[in-house]
Amino acid sequence: MKNRIKVYHVYPNTKGGKTVAYLVVNIFGLVVNGIRIISGSLGQCFVAYPSFKTSGGQYKETVAIEDSILNRKVQDEIMRQYEAMIKRASINPFIPVFDDEKPETDKE
Repeated sequence: MKNRIKVYHVYPNTKGGKTVAYLVVNIFGLVVNGIRIISGSLGQCFVAYPSFKTSGGQYKETVAIEDSILNRKVQDEIMRQYEAMIKRASINPFIPVFDDEKPETDKE
């Protein structure tokens, strides 16, 4: 699972609000822009997929993983990589928060 999910960029949110950062993530070969790390009311963070607001005022995800077990594994791996990148950047401020590593091509 770890080699199939890769966080490429982390863009910290400087506008305030509950969104902590925006991410660009490769999920099984699909590059998804606009994944967000959201700060919850109890201080915990969670992953939110890109969404849009309908004319009725509801938000709908533009990317969704239907299998709940796979979705949890993907979200856990995104959080693990995000936290590792933030920790690495806070230890050494000269390390950028984003990772420009290019996706590897599958040789399967």
